[in-house]
Amino acid sequence: MYQCSGEPKLAQRVKKTGYYSGDAELGELIAFGAASASPDDVVDEWLNSNEHRGLIRRSSFQDVGAGVSVKDGNVLVTASSAGLSMPG
Repeated sequence: MYQCSGEPKLAQRVKKTGYYSGDAELGELIAFGAASASPDDVVDEWLNSNEHRGLIRRSSFQDVGAGVSVKDGNVLVTASSAGLSMPG
């Protein structure tokens, strides 16, 4: 999983929001590029990556949150997914 420099780990960031108090399976997709990229372009890039496609298709993920930031002609897109860990 990609980790931005100086940023807390995904589990720490999600737990801080109060979204969950126990164990959860988490995944995160990050895309960075020219602001001219369309949403379809971003999703196509994720689907063309085995690792990213696996996260998108993971049936245990029940919730998703997304964020988009545009600055200086660049766009940052994130999608975080979560699902409750099931015993055994």
